[in-house]
Amino acid sequence: MVIDWDVPTRRALEWPVRRGVAGYGWERLAEDYRLTAAMAVTVATEYYRGGVSARWWSFGPEMLRRALTACDDLDCAALW
Repeated sequence: MVIDWDVPTRRALEWPVRRGVAGYGWERLAEDYRLTAAMAVTVATEYYRGGVSARWWSFGPEMLRRALTACDDLDCAALW
């Protein structure tokens, strides 16, 4: 969700999506989601480590922006 969804969609749907999850405590789910949002920054960055092509430039910067915005929205810096 962090990388693929546009920011307004992610903000609107990221927490309501949890309704379909059973047997997974809310606090743990929220913490794990925040951790994966932070990891999304490295995922977006890794696309460039193997070499940049025109294909990557077409969506890579937006992917990274989405990940960084999610980290801000979710206060991921507080995790460390």
